[in-house]
Amino acid sequence: MGDKALYGMVGSCRITDRSLIKIADSCQALQEFHFAYAHLISERFISHILNSCPNL
Repeated sequence: MGDKALYGMVGSCRITDRSLIKIADSCQALQEFHFAYAHLISERFISHILNSCPNL
């Protein structure tokens, strides 16, 4: 899955923190993550992705 696919998925689906945490744990080389349109994510996920993906 490419970066654009992940961006589209997060922006258009009702994806949960649990799913995003699994993605963050699998994509630790992530350099960008846009979540402006992802209204269902919480501070818990944001904290987790910042700790799991040091290149952000």
